[in-house]
Amino acid sequence: MICLSLYNLYQKALPFVPSRARIKKIVYLCGQKLSYMNLTLLVILALLAALAVSIFMIFRYRQMYMMAAKEVEALRQQVAAALSIAPPRVPAPHVPKKGKPKDPATMNDEELFQFLRDGIIREKLFLNPTFGRTDIVNHFQITKNRVSAAFSRGSDHSSVSDFIRVCRLDYARQLMINEPDMSLVEVASSSGFNHATTFSSDFKNYFGLTPSQFREKSMMTNERDD
Repeated sequence: MICLSLYNLYQKALPFVPSRARIKKIVYLCGQKLSYMNLTLLVILALLAALAVSIFMIFRYRQMYMMAAKEVEALRQQVAAALSIAPPRVPAPHVPKKGKPKDPATMNDEELFQFLRDGIIREKLFLNPTFGRTDIVNHFQITKNRVSAAFSRGSDHSSVSDFIRVCRLDYARQLMINEPDMSLVEVASSSGFNHATTFSSDFKNYFGLTPSQFREKSMMTNERDD
């Protein structure tokens, strides 16, 4: 009797049990949904990675731009200072008072330096590449000892060669401002330098900029002023 009841119950429930084909179809559909989900997840992750890389590159380029802008501004300030402030060690030639000229033999060291400085700058003797202490002695008829004392004790210069170098550098600076189309080699030779490398090194040490940097920033300053 019990067995008969269980058999009847089985017969009634049998239509509700899915077949093998139906089970396979359910499994196939579930697999497709999982594949679509995995693909969507991968696309989302790729988009997030691309966004992160873009944000990083934008931040990096912004930092590089700010650093470059600071360097350009520093160079601009240096050039502006060089253009607006003449070298203090080479003042304008002294204009002597009217009357009988004073004999250089009776001058003290400071007076003799002013006398020699004015003559060298006025006649542009420093533009001669070989110009030196011997030429000063022969040109002004003064002894070597007096010339050395005039520059070492009567001025802020350490020697005659130091004074001549500063005169040439100041002349080259003015030449680059007034003649922007002149090559740096021509500027060096026209200012009394035998070698362009020596001119470039001395210019950088004195003004804090290479001749090329000075000329570039000088042209930028002139264009902005115009």
